[in-house]
Amino acid sequence: MSAFNIDSSKVLLRDVVAPQHPLAAQALILPTGHQKRPGSRPLPSNIVLERDQALTLRDGIKIFADIYRPETDQNTKVPAIVMWSPYGKSSTGLIVLSTVLPFQAGILDSQLSGYESFEGLDPAEWVPRGYAIVNVDARGSNHSEGNMRWFGSAEGRDGHDAIEEIAKLDWCNGK
Repeated sequence: MSAFNIDSSKVLLRDVVAPQHPLAAQALILPTGHQKRPGSRPLPSNIVLERDQALTLRDGIKIFADIYRPETDQNTKVPAIVMWSPYGKSSTGLIVLSTVLPFQAGILDSQLSGYESFEGLDPAEWVPRGYAIVNVDARGSNHSEGNMRWFGSAEGRDGHDAIEEIAKLDWCNGK
């Protein structure tokens, strides 16, 4: 890590940190009672986890999402709630609640499953209610291709494209 000064403030430059796990699209069932780590909230129902699912944007860039959804038959479609973040989907990035807020803002480990993204909804709470939670790594973050776009209409178009791609998935009811 190197540093330089702007006026009297020291600015630290950090090396780019690689994603914590390799890109590996897979689907698995997280069983009722599963805990991501000791002390975290046990899952109240089976949850289908589709990890590192590619979503293609209008310019051909692929971004990746972790999808948590109810275990249903092929005829049952569910709505999707999209969590959009450059901070790492499913607590896989550098910014997680435990590292940025003192005492985790009063939230106990036992209240969260550990599968939520930073500032995102916890799949353990919403999947049993019949929703899919889709945690998306925005363009340029972690394994998602391209360069980050902060704010503005370009990031809005990316969000639109991701929602349209999610709506086409066989488990999604388009909402």
